Amino acid sequence: MLDQSVYSRVQRLNVLEIDHHIHVAGTGSYLPDRVVTNATLEGLIANYDNESGDFASWVDRVTHIQERRMLDLDDSAGEMARHACRRALEDAQLEADEVDIVLMATFTTKNIYPGEQTKLVHDFGIQGGKAPTFYLTAGCAGTVYGLQTAYAFLKAGIYRHALIVGTEHLTSVMDFSDPLTAILFGDGAGAVVLSRRDEPGPGGVGTRCVLGSNYVPDNISMDNNNSPTRDHLVRVNDERGERELIERQFVTMAGGSRVLRAAVNTMTEATVTSLGYSMQDLKSNHPDLRALLDRVRLVPHQANGRILDGLRDKLGLADERVYRTVYRYGNVSCASNLLTLDYGLRQGNMLRQRREGRLAEISEDGSLRIQPGDLVAVPAVGAGYLSGCFTFVHE
Repeated sequence: MLDQSVYSRVQRLNVLEIDHHIHVAGTGSYLPDRVVTNATLEGLIANYDNESGDFASWVDRVTHIQERRMLDLDDSAGEMARHACRRALEDAQLEADEVDIVLMATFTTKNIYPGEQTKLVHDFGIQGGKAPTFYLTAGCAGTVYGLQTAYAFLKAGIYRHALIVGTEHLTSVMDFSDPLTAILFGDGAGAVVLSRRDEPGPGGVGTRCVLGSNYVPDNISMDNNNSPTRDHLVRVNDERGERELIERQFVTMAGGSRVLRAAVNTMTEATVTSLGYSMQDLKSNHPDLRALLDRVRLVPHQANGRILDGLRDKLGLADERVYRTVYRYGNVSCASNLLTLDYGLRQGNMLRQRREGRLAEISEDGSLRIQPGDLVAVPAVGAGYLSGCFTFVHE
C-alpha cells in the first residue's frame, strides 16, 4: 500500500497529481486455450541455428519466455476482445448499455471496415449498438494510448464510462521462418473500464500525460497488407491469366542489444516522467522520486523478459514489484499491459528463478496481488517507436 506520508509529501510538492474523480473501475482478460511451449514451437520454426544449443533452453535464455497462447486462424482478435470486455464490465459492475465509448487497440484485426470494434459495440448493445468507437493502431503502446485518450474524454466531462481493450492475434502475422521474431509473440486480450464519478474516491488516475514517439523504422516494422504498392506486388500466371497479387506482410524486428536498450531506456523515462521527475533526478537518486519508486507497482509492456530485467535494474526496483506474465504468455503486443494488470490484480505475479544447466523455474505468487492504495505505473513502448506511461492509484 502506498505510504500516506510519502503520498502527502509528494502532493504538497505538486509533482504527482492524482485525479480522484476518475478511476480504474474494472479489468478483464482472455487467453486462447492452446498452450504452445518452446518444445512445441520448435516444430513450427524454420531456420533455427542448432549451434545455439537446445531450442527450448535458447528461447528461455534470450527471452525468458517458456510458453505462449495461440489462437486458431479461424478465430479473430475481436472475439478475444469480447471475452475480455465482458469480464471487465462484470468487474466494474456495469451493464454494457452504461458504457459511453469503446477504444480498441490492435493491428491484427480481421476486418478494417466496418471493423471488429463496431461489431463489439453491436453485439454488446452498447448505447443501443451505436456507441462511438474506433481502432488505435499504436502497436505495443496501443492500450497506454487508449487509456490516456479515454482519460481525456472523461476529464472533459464528455463521457462517464469508457471501455478500453487491447487484443492481438499475433501468431497470424508471424513469419515462422524468422526464429528471432517468431519466438516472442502470443495471442490474447486485456480490457479496462475507466469511469468518472461526481465525488472523489480512494482511487484515481495520474494527470500527467507522457505519450511520445521516436521514428526508428529499422527496428520494428510491418507494412500494410492492403496497400497495393509496387514493393508489395507479385506477378503470377494461372488459369485466369497473368495478374498481380499483394504479397503477405509480416512483423519484422531488427533485434539485438540496440532494441533492448531502446526499450529499457524509453520505458524508464516514461515511468519517471509520469511520476513528475526527470532522468536526471533518477541518476542523482532524488529522495522523493526514490520514495515513490520504492512503492510503485510496475506493470510494463511484456516485450521480453530480459527487457523487463533491464527496466527493473534501471529503475532500481525490487524484483517482485515488476509484474510479469511474459514467461507464460509471451509478448502479446498492446494486450500485454492490460493482461498483466488483470493478472496482477486477481492472481499476483510470476517470478523466475534461474537454474544452472536447465530451464529457469517459473513460480506464481498470489501474495503479490496489487492492493487498494497501491500506486501503479503502466509503461509501454513499441511500433518503432511509440511510448507512454499511465499511472493510477488502485482502490
